[in-house]
Amino acid sequence: MGTAAVLSCILTASICQWSFLARLRDGATHTDRVLNALPEGIIRIDGLRRLVLVNAAAGKMLPELQSLQLRQELMSLAGRELPFFLDQASEAPRTMIVAGFAQRVFEIQVFSLRTTPGGDGWLLSIRDATIPYAEYAYTLDQERLAAIGQLVPGIAHDINNIMTAIVLQGQMALKETNLPPVAADHITTIVERGQRASQLTEKMLDFTLQSATRLEPVSLRLLMVDVQEALMRMLPENIQLEMVFNADRHVLQGDSSRLQQMFLNLALNARDAMSGGGKLSLTFATVDNPGVGPAAGGRWVSIRVADSGAGIPAEALPYVFEPFYTTKPAGQRAGLGLSQVHSIVQQHGGRIDVESQAGSGTAFCIHLPLLEDRTIGEAWPGRGSDLPRGHGETILLAEDDPASRWATREILEGLNYTVLPAADGQTAITLFEGHHETIELVLSDVVMPHMGGVSLLHALRQAKTGVRIVLMSGYPLDQEGRRLLGAGQVTWVQKPLSAERLARVVAEALAQQPPPDDIDHPPPPPP
Repeated sequence: MGTAAVLSCILTASICQWSFLARLRDGATHTDRVLNALPEGIIRIDGLRRLVLVNAAAGKMLPELQSLQLRQELMSLAGRELPFFLDQASEAPRTMIVAGFAQRVFEIQVFSLRTTPGGDGWLLSIRDATIPYAEYAYTLDQERLAAIGQLVPGIAHDINNIMTAIVLQGQMALKETNLPPVAADHITTIVERGQRASQLTEKMLDFTLQSATRLEPVSLRLLMVDVQEALMRMLPENIQLEMVFNADRHVLQGDSSRLQQMFLNLALNARDAMSGGGKLSLTFATVDNPGVGPAAGGRWVSIRVADSGAGIPAEALPYVFEPFYTTKPAGQRAGLGLSQVHSIVQQHGGRIDVESQAGSGTAFCIHLPLLEDRTIGEAWPGRGSDLPRGHGETILLAEDDPASRWATREILEGLNYTVLPAADGQTAITLFEGHHETIELVLSDVVMPHMGGVSLLHALRQAKTGVRIVLMSGYPLDQEGRRLLGAGQVTWVQKPLSAERLARVVAEALAQQPPPDDIDHPPPPPP
């Protein structure tokens, strides 16, 4: 073969090789484009655990990969050592949670390439499962909340029955004239702790949005005096408390215990945000229309609760009022404080807003409606004032819990009432039939065996008795109870009872005109 022929063959081979390499490069470029277009992250490592390939999605999902070079050994992934994944090759994906405030969740599955012809190493597939994981977690939370919502009313009912007996009997013991001072102090502590325990049930019911709020005129000034006393006991010395409110006698339509709990929850939240000390301020101002709603006329009070703490990150602000949501470390609080605050504000027809920046403190602004042209006497119930007493009126008491029934009877008889006790609704009807001419008030528990309080009410109304009825319960007010309350058919009181509340409710019920006997709906079946 001549020189020309040899050169021709070499040139032809070179052209073929160049063409083949070009096709390989085009194929590699095409493969790279395909891999980088995938939403899943793809990582390939060789038998020595060195990086061979990382597509764009993997680099975005796990920024730690961007600092590595190809052929560099991969030691860890998503905060876990690499053997954690490689030992589970070809099994179900491993779910990894990448720490940080904007928490990300990834599913990483490993495939061994050693079983493929000429293969060596591993292929890792990474899927961003943050949204599906959040949806699944949200579903689980909703199921848990629904289950808790079913359990809480029954638990609250049982606790409130127990607390009613403890508080009432303790208050009866305190009325003994020859009680030693030390014993009086012990009993006072028992009564106070019992009332404190009853607030726990209110928190649980607030959480399930089933609490019964007792709305009545409340002096804002006296409420804040109580709040100030509680905060001075609760806050550490390195937190300065500042309260700015005028001396006007503004009156809210609200539940004083709920409102006080609202401020205490906000103060606790502020205290936790100022572990190194700081300032907590409560500022009050009256406004004509805070823009709470389309019909937000009249006078309103705007209450600003501000702290100088660490602040809340912007990403967390939309979620601060959600149950169980918290930015605190695991094991510190359950994330219910601000959720309860939001619930209480809603129960009082108001609105709450939050302003915060990380490192610059947090401010909650609460808007509540004021009663127009209304003032009330500024005296605390039960503080140096006598309880309203009866004039020998006969009260039919229906209560299935023996201890509560005995304690309630003792308190009422001590207030100069005649009491006919019954353990259930059917017994109450029998007693009423024999004493209907003298009975002026029926005080009945709602949940009782054989016949409950609502069924008892319907039976008495159908008999055209015209008697006044007060229903009491440790359960939250249900739809039927709200309907009867709105129609003026019944007075409602939430357990646990205190002597002051019981005396006031009974006196107010007896002072009212007897309600009409007509009821729109047929009686419900006994509970």
